[in-house]
Amino acid sequence: MKPLDFDKKVRTTCPSPCVLQCTMDAYVKDGKVVWVEPAPVIDGAKEHICAKALTIIQDLIYSPDRLKYPLKRIGKRGEGKWQRITWDEALDIVAKGIKNTREKYGPRSVLGFSVANQVHQLGVTLAERFSNLLESTIPNPVTWGDSGGFLANAISFGFIQASHETRDVINSKFYILWGTNPAETHPLDMRDILEGQARGAKIVVIDPLFTPTAAKADWWIPIRPNTDGALALGMAKLIIDRNLYDRDFLRQFTVAPFLVREDNGSFLREKDIIESGSDDYLCWDDRTGGHCKPQGAAPALDGSHTINGMMCKTAFQCLVDHLKDYTLDKVSRITEVPEETIEKLAMEYAENKPAGIKGFWGLQRGFHGHQNVRSLHLLGALTGNIGIPGGGVSDWRSPEFYASFGAPPMMKPADDKRATWVSLPRVNEIMLTDKPYPIKTFFTRGSFLTQIADTNTLINDILPKLDLIVVSDLFMTTTAEYADIVLPGATAFESTELNLWPFPYMRFAPKVIEPIHECKSDFWLFKELGKRLGFGKYFDYDEESLISELLESPRLKGVTLSELKKGPIKTWLGEAPYVMFEDKRFETPSGRMEFYAEQYAKAGEALPSHKESLEASPFSEKAKEYPLIFFSTHSRWRFNSCFQNSKWVREFNPEPELEINPADGEIRGISQGDMVEVFNDRGRCRVKAKVTPGIRPGIVNIKQGFWVKEFEEGSHNHLTHNTINEVQDMNGLANIPYNDVLVEVKSCKDITVK
Repeated sequence: MKPLDFDKKVRTTCPSPCVLQCTMDAYVKDGKVVWVEPAPVIDGAKEHICAKALTIIQDLIYSPDRLKYPLKRIGKRGEGKWQRITWDEALDIVAKGIKNTREKYGPRSVLGFSVANQVHQLGVTLAERFSNLLESTIPNPVTWGDSGGFLANAISFGFIQASHETRDVINSKFYILWGTNPAETHPLDMRDILEGQARGAKIVVIDPLFTPTAAKADWWIPIRPNTDGALALGMAKLIIDRNLYDRDFLRQFTVAPFLVREDNGSFLREKDIIESGSDDYLCWDDRTGGHCKPQGAAPALDGSHTINGMMCKTAFQCLVDHLKDYTLDKVSRITEVPEETIEKLAMEYAENKPAGIKGFWGLQRGFHGHQNVRSLHLLGALTGNIGIPGGGVSDWRSPEFYASFGAPPMMKPADDKRATWVSLPRVNEIMLTDKPYPIKTFFTRGSFLTQIADTNTLINDILPKLDLIVVSDLFMTTTAEYADIVLPGATAFESTELNLWPFPYMRFAPKVIEPIHECKSDFWLFKELGKRLGFGKYFDYDEESLISELLESPRLKGVTLSELKKGPIKTWLGEAPYVMFEDKRFETPSGRMEFYAEQYAKAGEALPSHKESLEASPFSEKAKEYPLIFFSTHSRWRFNSCFQNSKWVREFNPEPELEINPADGEIRGISQGDMVEVFNDRGRCRVKAKVTPGIRPGIVNIKQGFWVKEFEEGSHNHLTHNTINEVQDMNGLANIPYNDVLVEVKSCKDITVK
């Protein structure tokens, strides 16, 4: 019950690591938080709180499971034997270990993983600054392990984030949620989507699973996993064949009229035909019967032409020729979506402008996930739905941080030292092989082992090779159990922070209470470690000074800390919802939207295309032994693995389950509640079965986020793999293919269920 007697009420943000981080009021009595409730970001806007947030007093801040003081391992890794030590002792051990590793193996042999139990800005900023000063190795801090969609954005638009503010759905006539489930994972976005639906937008969900989002849609289209790109390309062919594409948009704002050399797949430039020519791109002018530059001309979209003996086609003609294979019949067979459904979807999308698409995680988690997302970008470009209200091809969030700050100088030391950014699958390979350099010290602020693929290899082959493992967290997570030093972190309620979510609102989050026990904030931790490693001058800040420096970005147009303390500030100053690329300015090499990417021509991926899954395909050899496609989707009850130890959450979602279709269950003699073993050649896990028609035959799913100890044996990530897509990794954006996994399931009725 809301208290009548309290000492102060503090407007702050939710201390969970969820990227929504809703605004809330915290009531404090005698130095303790006694009540929290939702509050608007700005009066009347985005007022929300979820079931997870309601647990933060009992199960986060004052949980009996909180780490209370620094710990040093005294037994074997994972054995659970610890000795309490002081902070000075802990920091001295960590600093000495980092120094020894850098001196013996080089600076890149220190690995910092900056995903944290708190995703607030100051900790993230100083974590990256710390890694830059060390010149260490870090997984790409922008994308972590989900990089395929970001790579697609970078190829198409030159910017890794490409989202409209979700509220822009109110301007849409037609809106596709493609491989995303915001009803469970982004409820604030779902509120906007439902408002758009109420205002007349037709909501379509394309997903192999019948999710809560699909249940609210006007139209659910189930699809074979990892074939989304084929569906999009089949739609693109129909749109072109029926002359429903936007010729003016393609000519003015995309590379469609650029001439492509048939000999090497590169764009034709003036210097290719004139010895002293420029790097300017060339097009074809039908009026003059010769080449021209795209500026100030009306270049042709179609055709093949010979220039100085070089055979060329327009990029649009390359696309038309490329799409010839994506016939209705073929696309239907690939995707298992009926021909009439594909045709209807293509026509309604093309004829109901403005039409938006939103999708990201589910699309990119196959081995070729970047191609799925690029194919959606193509649809937006063909129909002229890029950069207009109600349109767009949006990903999981609006570009709140980089749109607001650019690249914050606080992350980058004055002497321009840099960490080495590596894609997450490549990090695992480096740790396993010691190539091109060994990694010997690992410092993480999150539960790496719960979230990253191929847990067997991590535990059995990688961790034993490391000299020092340091974990800073709120709880003794699966990863912390394997650490040498465990440091007790503070919640965001116990530190001063800057908060940027949900876009477009920036908020000051003052310290609500003093840290309990011996817990310390990320800000304090990196300052103290920086001093011990000789970087003290780079951390000579208090929290408010750092916020003031971050606010100096010219993009923020003079926003000050004193203004921010008065209340939230919109980083997007327009009254209408934020529209990405409304100015039609792209940060690609051409300055245009690039559905044709010449830099990937040698790799055979200049144009988006469908490629069969590496593993999760009925056509793969592995499918003969492991016929079921394995998913590990997000849950409404956790943010990744956070909140798993919440008593309230566990009342609703007490244990992991395998979702399996009744037809697949019947074949295997599996009934509701049976204990089953899920296995492949990498690992196995044991869970109870949840038999449900909400999942397609041929697919099984375990909601991710459960800690390893919650399973009878193994875990969902004992089944996954880290195979690297070398094309993705050209830019350090290789994606972990979580949904490109095959398994088999068998009943274990002889095993006693707990």
